[in-house]
Amino acid sequence: MPKIATILLSAVLFAGIAAPCHCQEDREEIRAAKSVEGTVFDLDWAGSKMTIRRPDASGNNYYDLVLNVPDDAVMRRGSGQMDFSELEIDDAVTVRYYENPDGTGTIISLEDTTPSP
Repeated sequence: MPKIATILLSAVLFAGIAAPCHCQEDREEIRAAKSVEGTVFDLDWAGSKMTIRRPDASGNNYYDLVLNVPDDAVMRRGSGQMDFSELEIDDAVTVRYYENPDGTGTIISLEDTTPSP
């Protein structure tokens, strides 16, 4: 009887070791934060998205970056907090974001650097 129990226990332990582990597949890849300065080119409040337009190094061409705006994104104007709905087209902004696999980004924080009138 002890020999059968030992064989069964060994089989169970071996099956546990040999089974594939899917526990780490759900972990997101750690992504480095990026930063960009530009102007607000488009706002989609319903879809929680915005487009930032920024010039290339020569200043002759522009690149657009579509950014998702999550509810927990930190947005500031001066020393105070602001809401996504307070942004306007052509506002100057500095944005920290994560790049998504589809080429868009997800905002971590945004600072409205538009000079006060």
